[in-house]
Amino acid sequence: MNQYTKAHLTFEERLLKETGYPEFEAHLELHWVMKSRMAALAHQAEALDEDVAQELFDFLKA
Repeated sequence: MNQYTKAHLTFEERLLKETGYPEFEAHLELHWVMKSRMAALAHQAEALDEDVAQELFDFLKA
């Protein structure tokens, strides 16, 4: 899931930059936050903690 998220956001960032999206820098910051959160959750999920798995699920469906 973490790899898919990174790939999707990288593609979106390229698309937004190429089209001159006016809020590109602000949107890029949101991506950074999301990538950081996904990485932290993936690291915690390695411990197979059920609470972390639920938190990850809730985050992804939001």
